[in-house]
Amino acid sequence: MKLGICGFLSGKNANGHEFDFLSLARHVGFDYVEWPLSTLAGLSEEDFSEAVRKLKGSGMVCEACNLFFPGTLRLTGAEVNRQAVKDYLEHALGRAGQLGVQVVVFGSGGARRVPEGFPKEQAWVQLVEMLRSAGEIARRFGIVIAIEPLNRDETNLIHTAAEGFALARLVDHPSVRLLLDIYHMVKENEDFGVARTAREWVAHAHFAEPNRRTFPAVIDETGRAFFEALIQSGYTGRVSLEAGYVNFEPESQQALKVMRELAG
Repeated sequence: MKLGICGFLSGKNANGHEFDFLSLARHVGFDYVEWPLSTLAGLSEEDFSEAVRKLKGSGMVCEACNLFFPGTLRLTGAEVNRQAVKDYLEHALGRAGQLGVQVVVFGSGGARRVPEGFPKEQAWVQLVEMLRSAGEIARRFGIVIAIEPLNRDETNLIHTAAEGFALARLVDHPSVRLLLDIYHMVKENEDFGVARTAREWVAHAHFAEPNRRTFPAVIDETGRAFFEALIQSGYTGRVSLEAGYVNFEPESQQALKVMRELAG
């Protein structure tokens, strides 16, 4: 497995100290970084070129992106602007392709949240149609979109990996697959065995200390069970650390040590 970390160009510790995220991520030993796609999509051409320059200069690679859509772009409900969504997909996935991104995470709880009173069955159809269109664009850039189930505190549609798996199968596109996130799965009391059920569909994973969503400092049984389920399913892809921290460098060093041991 490849082990990466979510972030962007800079980070900030709890004491307010700002640091160069790329340099520290490489120094700690992560294989790749996972950048926020909606942030990248919102940059001017000049600022995007500067971000690309910094990435190349750091010696780090960006193989994944999260935060696919901004919350202001509606994906469900009566106010969906399909042309605006298509234009965004072309622009955002094009930039991801320029970076060499391999997988884009579709969480975007705000964008996919179903407006009150709108039929959820119809919202499912809207997501299926959008993801088929997105899959065609992603395929041109060699990108896979990984559906991220989000716990019910963050959105009101697609909460479990089982539901994400069902959505991916409805989309039925080779560039649309599933993500497993330990934090959301624990929040939803979901059995990690779904990794084995959906083994051919899992394209990405997120890891953290599952209860507080912080950098893991020790190996616990929940983390061990999550990685064991991935390994038993035959998964050999990427696992990104997506979590909070107080002091990045020492905590990320320990977290990576934990992840390496769990990944075998």
